[in-house]
This record gives sequence, structure tokens and C-alpha cells, in this order.
Amino acid sequence: MRIGIFMTLNRTILTLILLPGLCPLAWADNAVPLASHQLDDSTFVLFAHSLPLRAGPVHLEACLLQEGSGQPVPGATMRAVLRAVQLDGELPASPEWCGDVQGSSGTDGIPVDFRPRYRGSGLLLAADLHVPQSGEWRLDVRVTRSTGEQTDFGIPVRIAEALPPWQASWPWILPVPVGIVLYLFSRKRPR
Repeated sequence: MRIGIFMTLNRTILTLILLPGLCPLAWADNAVPLASHQLDDSTFVLFAHSLPLRAGPVHLEACLLQEGSGQPVPGATMRAVLRAVQLDGELPASPEWCGDVQGSSGTDGIPVDFRPRYRGSGLLLAADLHVPQSGEWRLDVRVTRSTGEQTDFGIPVRIAEALPPWQASWPWILPVPVGIVLYLFSRKRPR
């Protein structure tokens, strides 16, 4: 009977080792709304996976929702450029349309390439980009509908300082040593 109790205890500890290690994977796809912009007959919604947004790699998702029904607008495409706000608080003047930017960073901005996302519901357009520094930024967006109608607008975005590497990765690293200590503790208990 004592052996059965220890086997159950070991299985429980093994589960405690594995479960916290998998939690970041379970939470990885939960985006939260970052900003929205009302258009004539629809709403542009921008999502982020972690708030506040931090300097470094950033994953954004966006969708265009029909007014009233809340359903995605079929065939809508989005292009965007993330541009830094000048030190005096003024937004830099946009060129005719800033989505034609060729540079990868600097005063021209960082191109944000929204592409269809094939996991989950498939209704969101996703983009991965690297933000070089914290501060005030503006996301200049151009939405093109399947009819060819285009709408341009800007969304202010605040980027916080990057986390130190150990702090950004602790959910992946901490469960393993904690699980090992719990397992060793269960093995050292008197039988």
C-alpha cells in the first residue's frame, strides 16, 4: 500500500513538473485588444500578445469587423508602417502613403506586413516585427477592401523598455528546477 501512495505522489509531482512548463504554450495564443479605429461601416481592431508592448520582437494581429454584425470584412487587406514620434511630441509628417516604405527602420519607419494567420479561427491578419527602442510610436495603417476602397489612419502606440532576458524567459525556465526539487524531496521522504 505504501508503494502505491509513493507511485501516485511521483505521478503527481511529474504532472506538476510538466504542467507549468506547458502553460506558456497554452497562453501563447491569447491576444488582447491594443487599439481600435472606427471607419465608416467597420472597425479596425489591433491585438497584441502582451501588454505593454516592449522593445524587441513584437507580434501584432489585426482584423476589420463589420459594423453591427461584428463579422470580419471578407477580402480586406492591411499594410502598415510603425514610425517613431519626434522628441518634441510631434508626429512626423506622413508621405503620400507611408506603406510604400522600403527601409527596415529609422525615420522612414518599420514596415508591418500583415498576412493571413492560419492557426486558430483564421480571421486575423498577423505581423511580426522588431521594434528597436522604447518610446512613443505611431502605426500608420492602410486598409484596402475587396472593392478597392482604401482608408488611411494612424494609431498611437507606446513601446516600453525591453525586459532583461532572464525576466522574459522565466516562465519557461523556472518550472523545471522547481519540479526537480519537488521530485527529489518526494524521494528523500522516509518510507
